[in-house]
Amino acid sequence: MTVLLDRPTNVIERPAAWELARMVGITAPDSPDSPGADWLDHVYGTWTDNRDAIVDDAYPQDRVSELADGLVPIGTHRIWEVWTDLCLYEYDSDLAGCAETPHDAAVGTIYDVAGVLIAELAREEGYDL
Repeated sequence: MTVLLDRPTNVIERPAAWELARMVGITAPDSPDSPGADWLDHVYGTWTDNRDAIVDDAYPQDRVSELADGLVPIGTHRIWEVWTDLCLYEYDSDLAGCAETPHDAAVGTIYDVAGVLIAELAREEGYDL
C-alpha cells in the first residue's frame, strides 16, 4: 500500500525577478536580463527542481543550505555582478559581518540570500521548513 503525503496545492506561478527580490527584501535587479535577475531566476529554478527533495528530507534546512552553497556563482567577476546588481551591500547578512575579506562578505551574503529565498518560496507554497 502506498501512502501519499498531503501536499499544498498553491504552487506559485513563475515570479518575475523583481518579485523574487521583494520576497527577501533586496533591491530589484536593473533589468529582466541583468546578472542579478538571471541569478534570482536560477534560485527559483533550483527550488522548483528540488522542491520534493527539500520538503521530504528529514532535515530540510540542511538540504536548503547545500543548495544555497551551490547557488553562489563561480568566479569573482560573476559574484560581484550579482552582488552589485542586487545591491546586496545593503542586505543585513550575519555571514557578511564575520567575513575577513570583501570577497568573503559577498559570497556569504549571496549564500544567505539564496537560502532565505528558497525558504520564502517554500512558505509561499504552503511548506514550513
